[in-house]
Amino acid sequence: MYDMVQNEANLTIIQALRKGYHVVYDLNHTLQIYRWNRYSHQRATIDPHNITVPDEMRDLHGYKITMYTLEEISQVMTFDAYFLELIANKRNAAAIQTDEYSSESLDVMPSMNVQNIKFTWIVPSFGTTFLAVVVPRAKPKPIVSILIDPFDLYVWITYLVLVLTMAVTISLFGKLLGRRRFMEIVLELIMMCLAGPSRAYGGAFETQIITLFCLMGIVLVSSYQSLVISFMSYVRYDSEINTLDEIYERYCDVV
Repeated sequence: MYDMVQNEANLTIIQALRKGYHVVYDLNHTLQIYRWNRYSHQRATIDPHNITVPDEMRDLHGYKITMYTLEEISQVMTFDAYFLELIANKRNAAAIQTDEYSSESLDVMPSMNVQNIKFTWIVPSFGTTFLAVVVPRAKPKPIVSILIDPFDLYVWITYLVLVLTMAVTISLFGKLLGRRRFMEIVLELIMMCLAGPSRAYGGAFETQIITLFCLMGIVLVSSYQSLVISFMSYVRYDSEINTLDEIYERYCDVV
């Protein structure tokens, strides 16, 4: 039997046997099992006393995985090409995209509508299954929040630390403001940031440090005013539910 299928005249039989397992036995019950690997183009021998199915898909030996996809679709759904290239690199194969349909040479064909398809051999790809979550709309923010929201918490803390540092420095080294109480110096610095200096100050160090503080206040106040005006032009809402953890915490219905 084995010698017969090796004959060139029996090429059709050889091709048919290559699609499955080739079992050879004789009258003496000598058993041999062969398997043709279509990717490596080699015949593998299987031990009849320890039959294990060879995993031929781990190494495709440079096999060209051809995926059919239209050009206009491939330009939008770029992840399909990336996923095919990833599989080809993991399995020692080559990825090829084509827009010419051929049932004989195609291996992969993305399907856009899998709603009514019942075939079990179809693998749902990325972009075919979606999860829609209906969340309640956030409540409008109060009008008072316009005065706080232009800067975040870190900016306000930094500004407060700067004012306190300036007040401590002026109270220690200031010639005119150094004679006043600490809280009076803090209020004076805040007034400088809002409306500028209201009096003449003494000493070169005190004048220079107050001048730099006023220049910084001009930039800070101008940006603050522009943000407040822009916030007043539309209705602002609190942060909405945006993550799965927030959805599970608030028990939202999943549709």
